Amino acid sequence: MTIRDRGIQKWAPARFMPEGFAMIGEMYRDQERQAMPLLDEYQIEEFDRKVCYAMEYHIPARFSVWEDGFVLEIVGQVHRRDEITRELRIKLADGTFDCVKAGELVDVEVVED
Repeated sequence: MTIRDRGIQKWAPARFMPEGFAMIGEMYRDQERQAMPLLDEYQIEEFDRKVCYAMEYHIPARFSVWEDGFVLEIVGQVHRRDEITRELRIKLADGTFDCVKAGELVDVEVVED
């Protein structure tokens, strides 16, 4: 009597595991998402005042930006403020620029040494 093994057939379901792991990882990531915080007029005016102050005196600022359910931190100097598109152009420490829409700002802090 000989033992007959199924060979590669018994491992066929394991081929689908990476997609399953990716789906589970995305499910956990979706659970950590946050709703966009609602800001009142006073907070928006305070952000505007801090941005103007940092831009006038060339002081770096820390921006908390809401993006796709997560809050990201950006630190840099305000290079330009566009009133028409309501965007801020921020110069980062490595010399690159990042654009942030005013509607995505959650918090602004002026970084003074």
